Amino acid sequence: MRRSLLLLTAATTALVLTALLVPLTLLTRTHAADRATAEATARAQWVAHALGPALATAGERETAEQTVESVNGKDLPRTSLILADDTVIGPRVEKGAATTAPVRLARTGRAFTYEPESGGRLVLVPVQGAKGGTAVVQVTLTEHQLYAGTLASWLVLAGIGVGLVLLGLLLADRLGARLVGATRRLAGTADRLAAGDLTARATPEGPPSCA
Repeated sequence: MRRSLLLLTAATTALVLTALLVPLTLLTRTHAADRATAEATARAQWVAHALGPALATAGERETAEQTVESVNGKDLPRTSLILADDTVIGPRVEKGAATTAPVRLARTGRAFTYEPESGGRLVLVPVQGAKGGTAVVQVTLTEHQLYAGTLASWLVLAGIGVGLVLLGLLLADRLGARLVGATRRLAGTADRLAAGDLTARATPEGPPSCA
């Protein structure tokens, strides 16, 4: 009986926690992607705003290069500037990426995010007023950068789930011990009476009765 109670408690607790934690894990993944995309969008908009005056004047390419270089670093999303003539300033984009449909769409004045088939996410923001045509700021997020911190959140949720299961088993074990103990004491009293010990008595147990 005690083992059956433990198994029932473990199964019930695991099912309830699964129904609660699985949606939470998906939510943390979505939240991480949204947060990374928002940060990348803010970065791209800042670069586009900073480069607007520089690109409107001929001979300011050095300023553009310095601005792009200042927002790139280790473990940061790659930020590149694609000029109207397909020249790329900053980290090299994928081969042919300067003339892809998303870049051509951004050159029409639209800012948007794009998910390539290779994974990750791109944020494209046009730079209006650039001499020679509209330039495009592209921020590239890898899969790792897009879902950074998700694994740690999942481990925390898993730890909470395991802790709740163990707590449920502990409570079920204590309850089972009380139930089994009372039954065993009653059975022992019955055995003593059957053996001829007429002084054997069972101590009444249970919740207090209402007067």
